[in-house]
Amino acid sequence: MRYGGKDADPERPTVMGKPLGAESYRMSMVKSDLLGEGSSSICRKGVDLETGQEVAIKVYKMASKAVNSSEEVRLQKFKRQIQVLKMLQEPFVAPKDETLWHPDLAKATPSKLFMMLVDYSKDEKGEPAPDPHDGVMYVITEAALSLPRLAPRRPDAQRGFCR
Repeated sequence: MRYGGKDADPERPTVMGKPLGAESYRMSMVKSDLLGEGSSSICRKGVDLETGQEVAIKVYKMASKAVNSSEEVRLQKFKRQIQVLKMLQEPFVAPKDETLWHPDLAKATPSKLFMMLVDYSKDEKGEPAPDPHDGVMYVITEAALSLPRLAPRRPDAQRGFCR
């Protein structure tokens, strides 16, 4: 996986690969395809080259070489995100406390309720880690609409979400 850099062409998509060099995703570097940016990561639109499915590609920013502990925190956050996204894909199980359960949850499909994890950077053992080829950590999820992006598509968007 390559992620931009100072010499990157913003109009040219970046190709991201899985281990063993099989290129699998294309991340758009066009400004309008920026989905969000935070202090530790940036998220852009992308495409799964095998299926043509739109995806969201979150790339963790490189930590400064001077601060080793920030690299550890960054890796910990990355691993936790993968862990949570995997848990959200599991079927619901009734807890011992019945007040925390509703029968509809037994029929609910987690992938219809939560953002789906598509892929992520892994080490040679398949564990969440920086990509062994370029050291970048990335998370690939299904492309989903957020409320601000959904609002303009609604015919009654001028009224807002509350009545």
